[in-house]
Amino acid sequence: MKKLIGTLCLFIVSVYFAQAQYVDFGRAMISYKDGSIFHGEILSKNQNEWTFELSTGDTIHLDPIQIDHLLSESEANIFSNNKYHIKTGLFLNSSFMFHAGGDLSVQWDGTLGYRFADRWDAGIGLGISGHEMDLGNDWVFHEFVNVYGYGRFFLNKNKMRLYLDSKLGLGIPYQNEWLDEDYSGGFFLQPGVGILFSSKGPCKWNIGLSQYILNTQGNTTSFGQFGNPIDVNYNVWYNRTVLQIGMSIELTASQLRRHFSLF
Repeated sequence: MKKLIGTLCLFIVSVYFAQAQYVDFGRAMISYKDGSIFHGEILSKNQNEWTFELSTGDTIHLDPIQIDHLLSESEANIFSNNKYHIKTGLFLNSSFMFHAGGDLSVQWDGTLGYRFADRWDAGIGLGISGHEMDLGNDWVFHEFVNVYGYGRFFLNKNKMRLYLDSKLGLGIPYQNEWLDEDYSGGFFLQPGVGILFSSKGPCKWNIGLSQYILNTQGNTTSFGQFGNPIDVNYNVWYNRTVLQIGMSIELTASQLRRHFSLF
């Protein structure tokens, strides 16, 4: 069974990177090692020379040795200022989130995924979060390791791409030895909305708002008016709006081939 799974994974990876060798580039953006950037269409190419028609209609000849980067319009939405968004490919996102209300929440997560179409992303992720809550007669603090599936849908194809996204997964309690807390975890949901900003390279900023929703039950020790210990059982919901700031690395199949030549 393990051999079968390994063979299937190897086959999928091989097909994915093999596809990058046969991209019909057509219209493209080409960057030279000296910083020059050309927009237009590749008419022909061989190992010594590429014939390239500029967007102005002029035809030039490019030295393939001097080409540092090539991005085709079949792979990305390319804008006039040389910024772009990929249409399909892998992405890795790291985000920091916080809730600055009366009760504090902080969260970090990392997501690895794939853009299946120009508007759809899917992936998996791992994160950590910490939350505090006022129970009226005591404060409690909870930490969770969050394991989740991720989905995102883009609402437009502009330089600033508006999106709807959601995380659904399991919040696993992380028991801090310094805190006398005993509490449960469970499934959590985190729907959100945000903006992904275009850039001239694979690194892209994003910002958004999301709602972290999770139920936890637990027990803590409080103290009465005369210092007597009181056991407190609670069943509470976290339903927190958090501000998210993140950075994504997004690469098309051909970019992956160029950066990781072993494929």
